[in-house]
Formats: sequence, C-alpha cells, structure tokens
Amino acid sequence: MTESLTPITPAEVFSIVARSRRCTEATLLAFGIQAIPQFGSGCLEYLRANGRTLAQLNLPRDCTIKQFYYKIADPNKNYLIFTAGHAMALRGRHLVDTANLGIDKRKIEFAWEVSYNATT
Repeated sequence: MTESLTPITPAEVFSIVARSRRCTEATLLAFGIQAIPQFGSGCLEYLRANGRTLAQLNLPRDCTIKQFYYKIADPNKNYLIFTAGHAMALRGRHLVDTANLGIDKRKIEFAWEVSYNATT
C-alpha cells in the first residue's frame, strides 16, 4: 500500500505562506511537516526523516520555474524546488512560495520529486 499527499488548495497555500517565517518552513508545511530549517538542505533531511522519498531531477541547463511548471512538471506529482537562496514546493499545480513571485523566470538550481515511501 502506498500513502500519498492529499491535494492542496489555493486557500491552504495562502495560509501556509501567511504563517511561515522562512521559505524553508513554508516548503515543509506544504508537505505536512512542522519544522524551520535554517538552510534548504534541512528540507531534504526533514523530508527523508518523515518518510518522503526524494528523486533528484536532471533538469535542462537554465531551466526556469515557468519552463518547469508548463513543460516538465507532472500536475499529479509534488516537487521541492531550490532557486538561488530560496526553497519552495510545487504541489500539483500550486506553488508554495513565500516570495510570492509566482510562476516566473527564476532559474531552478535543484529540484526533487517528492513522494511517500511505500509501506506494507
């Protein structure tokens, strides 16, 4: 049996961003984890420690959030995205981004598909 994240709503995205002090906190809240890591690498550690599987994506050079959103990302999957000095989550078609810049041309440094570990 595989556990999965329930879909996130725009209202939930707004609530997460409004109550978060750091981008890393909002990113983890989008995946149902309450923590405030100092750096983006902390997001990776907390996600793994809380039963998520991370698959690093091999994106085209200079891939932007806009390109990723419209051309690469599967709307039925969830992603952790790092741009320069910033972390965010893409849950289905909802971007959790404390910078509130939306689907723009920021260059993605690293991205991972996030899923639950299979359990028996």
